[in-house]
Amino acid sequence: MLKKTLVTVLLFMGVLPEANASPVFEKSDLVWSTELELISNKNIKISLSDFKGKVVYLDFWATWCIPCRISFPELNKVYLEYHNLGFELIAINLDEEGSQISGFLEHHPVNYLIVKEPKNRLPEILGLKGMPSGYLFDQRGELIYVHEGFRKGDSKALVERIKEIMGIKK
Repeated sequence: MLKKTLVTVLLFMGVLPEANASPVFEKSDLVWSTELELISNKNIKISLSDFKGKVVYLDFWATWCIPCRISFPELNKVYLEYHNLGFELIAINLDEEGSQISGFLEHHPVNYLIVKEPKNRLPEILGLKGMPSGYLFDQRGELIYVHEGFRKGDSKALVERIKEIMGIKK
């Protein structure tokens, strides 16, 4: 019990190192069939399957998450640099109440999609352990890389994976 609590605390603080994903992800179809709604307009629904063929990073975050305040500007830079090359970043908010989201986004504006998942099944499907957590999928929709927590400079590892998947030379 103490070990599990310590791991949870370290994940929330962004202290634990990155984790690698298995190239074969058994629940891929469940992920790609998920429907999301835009935070800015709940009437607009998108499906993750709309992004197949692109390199996709799903970033799970919440307004109370301290490392998320670090990740947002760094991930936005990555998004702006690689979006036109076929990279998509989708931030999935996990707050139970949405009242704090707009204030968070005013202080941490980004250009990528900010969504909610009404059925809230992706955290369980992907085995979410802490916040923030990011899941990088290749163009075939296979889970390639998982990053738990976030510290300043962590986006460098993500950029290396994106370049590798896209075949971009250093």
